[in-house]
Amino acid sequence: MRIEIPIVTKEQAIKLKEIGFDEQCGSMWGEYDGYEGLHQRIDNNNRYNGDKLFSAPTMSFALAWLRKVKEMHISAHPSYNADGIIYMCTVFFIEKETVNNILLKDEPLTVDYTPPQIFNNYDDANSAGLNYILDYLTKKTRIE
Repeated sequence: MRIEIPIVTKEQAIKLKEIGFDEQCGSMWGEYDGYEGLHQRIDNNNRYNGDKLFSAPTMSFALAWLRKVKEMHISAHPSYNADGIIYMCTVFFIEKETVNNILLKDEPLTVDYTPPQIFNNYDDANSAGLNYILDYLTKKTRIE
């Protein structure tokens, strides 16, 4: 069995750059040497990448950066239903010494009785949590 280490999507990499992610990564998204896509390159940082290249960390590295720098946490967790094992995702925000948590749902978060969003695997749940945080932070950054 080969274990794949998920790398953030191009859209996630763009948003990470927008909110200040500037760590050295082994991959980057964008146009490089005439090819548009994912590139394996160790010597890239967003500050040197220009407008068309975006550092692409592994999912676990992006989540660790969000915990340390933005105090935002994602918890993908298994559960089960009639179909078997499923995964859900909770996002935790630490603001002004208060922990707020949001269980990701298919409907707007104001509807309390909406069932949680269900994912087929751990990586999909983490990716959805990352998308939620990145959307929140990029909107917040544009407002400020």
